[in-house]
Amino acid sequence: MTAIIAIFAAILLGIGVFAWRFIPATARLPLAAALALGLAGYAWQGHPALPGAPVRPAAEMQTSGEPIDKPLMGMVRNLDRSTNWLMLSDSLARRGDTEQAAQLLAKAVKTYPQSADLWVGYGAALIAHADGRSTRASEMIMAEARRRSPTHPGPDFYEGIAKVREGDLDGADKLWTRAYNGSSGDAEWRQDLAMRLNLVRALIAQRAETGDNPQ
Repeated sequence: MTAIIAIFAAILLGIGVFAWRFIPATARLPLAAALALGLAGYAWQGHPALPGAPVRPAAEMQTSGEPIDKPLMGMVRNLDRSTNWLMLSDSLARRGDTEQAAQLLAKAVKTYPQSADLWVGYGAALIAHADGRSTRASEMIMAEARRRSPTHPGPDFYEGIAKVREGDLDGADKLWTRAYNGSSGDAEWRQDLAMRLNLVRALIAQRAETGDNPQ
């Protein structure tokens, strides 16, 4: 499994570096974002040993490409009945109903306002509903999550995903570095975060070598 992911990573990065030199500068940051999210998402969710299966068009799939519950459940500070709301919301998002997923967690935080995990999940659901980008509403919700639990890695994790989606690689690097340094252990989500950080930093270095400026 690890070897297959490594081969896939080498191929994907090779294609990206080759394409980097032959596409307009204005298209390079979207390519960088696609590489970072695509590879990290594949490593997190992919099953390359399984036979192929038809996939839905991108417009029908969860637009952020990020399941809410899988990384977040590894970050959860308090396992209790409130966390069931996260899994139910994620189930809705996976079916493409990101609006209902966010609305469900809007109700959840009213029922369990003390749960930083639910506030993080709510913010992540809003980001997913906004096509993987931060909004004023998601920023406010993540600020509340930080207020409830200042050391929770979730806000930085999910807002970093949004930064990559928006082409702000430096912003993603800052957020993910803070999340990584502020946590410890060998949780699967932390290994995933390290992979994302390495990809983003490689893309930042490539951008500096070619003299491209962020758009």
